[in-house]
Amino acid sequence: LTQGNLRVGKGECRLLLDDLLADAGGLSLIVMPPHDMPANNLPDLMPLLARLRQAAPGALWLGATMRRRGDDRRRLAGLKALAAKAGVPLLATNDVLDHHPDERDLQDVLTCIREGVTVETAGRLLEANAERHLKGPGEMVRLFRAAPEAVEETAAYLACLDFSLGELKYEYPEEPVPPGY
Repeated sequence: LTQGNLRVGKGECRLLLDDLLADAGGLSLIVMPPHDMPANNLPDLMPLLARLRQAAPGALWLGATMRRRGDDRRRLAGLKALAAKAGVPLLATNDVLDHHPDERDLQDVLTCIREGVTVETAGRLLEANAERHLKGPGEMVRLFRAAPEAVEETAAYLACLDFSLGELKYEYPEEPVPPGY
């Protein structure tokens, strides 16, 4: 992060692939292909996967998300083929924005704030549907029925984590003032 902060102005950070490759030890890396990358262009990720696999052997996965946009089957088949060719496991993901589909309106408003537009004029900046929410195991198995190995790999990956969300908490720094002030 220090290197990335030094590259750009205050309050910004720009990390490069070489920064990651230089110190990938101990990291788990999940490559999430761009949402707008067509299935026939997925092989373009092969050089990236090869470099990352060399930098982090045994700690690289290819993420797959079922976004319900009409090309899910074709895209999943392409991701399966790419993962097999690259020698990396396929991981089933949700690419979550919300905990529940009812939160779609909030996500739309946040997108509009970020983009500086109104809901009425946002158009394709907004998500096409409310599918980017947490899904239970049964729904994931159903969505990834053409790639059950991806769901199994996700379960195996999660079982290896010894991290808890409870560990994330803000620790207010010590203030240089007398006690009680």
